[in-house]
Amino acid sequence: KGLALDRAREALRSSGGVTAALVTAGSTTVTLGTKPDGEAWRIGVEDPREIGRVVAVFTLEGEGALSTSGDYQRFFEEGGVRYHHIIDPDTGLPARGLRSLTVAGTGLSGLASDILSTALFVRGADGAATYAGEYGLALYLVDAEGRARVVPAPDASGPLVEEQAQPLP
Repeated sequence: KGLALDRAREALRSSGGVTAALVTAGSTTVTLGTKPDGEAWRIGVEDPREIGRVVAVFTLEGEGALSTSGDYQRFFEEGGVRYHHIIDPDTGLPARGLRSLTVAGTGLSGLASDILSTALFVRGADGAATYAGEYGLALYLVDAEGRARVVPAPDASGPLVEEQAQPLP
């Protein structure tokens, strides 16, 4: 998905007629240029247990990407246990500890954001936060108990994240 979005962004750029766009494929979004009104791009993050409810908003200046991985779109429950599609390679079982993880970065490709959201989900909250700090990324995480955590990009070097429990319009 991320690679397809990168290619769409490049096709728009090379068309000569498009200087700004927000291109999304659900859980992954890329931005092209600066919004025509000069405002930052704003991208909402959905609650992993209450579909349609925005729990956070990422603000991106210029070009960047955002991707969310979670245990809530492809899963089944058996015996009170949720089995989802993000597999921890160390155990061969679904990764535990998070409900969702959203990663965003200025200058980040769609492909990189798509890969990172899954890899950081497997790493867990602390490992993801460490990685984000080292590479200038912002995160929004929801842990297995439903507690949210914002990891801002260091020194305002990237996107801003704000919690916002508002329903989608």
